Amino acid sequence: MNTDMPTTEIGLADNYDSVWGYKSIDFPAVNEAQRFEFSMLRLARIFTAKDGEKLDLTAGQISRLLNKHRDQIHPFSAREIKERLWDLPNEIRGGGVLVEWFETDQSHRRNDPPHFNVSFRRLYQPIQEEEKSI
Repeated sequence: MNTDMPTTEIGLADNYDSVWGYKSIDFPAVNEAQRFEFSMLRLARIFTAKDGEKLDLTAGQISRLLNKHRDQIHPFSAREIKERLWDLPNEIRGGGVLVEWFETDQSHRRNDPPHFNVSFRRLYQPIQEEEKSI
């Protein structure tokens, strides 16, 4: 981690909660890896605002959705999405949402990234769950 980061930017460690993931996804990304994660989380926030979850999207569908919202979110191609998901663990959390994915059994070339199904879910913090039960 770069310790010489300007004080106007929030560092990765300063903005990370071990239980809920990123605390905020509303500030600009500081590197390319964070840009991808924030784009996926911001897209998840858009789709979970009404329904609470969106299940089983392909990389191609996500790429089209990112392009549709490119004024708010950095777009990525389907191939870029698959390559980046392949390098990450099976979920990203932050901004009150969760992005999960799993590898499908569709065939792919040995050196190419596999196909994934991606789901977006809203995270409920304990305070919100107590309010729902009242």
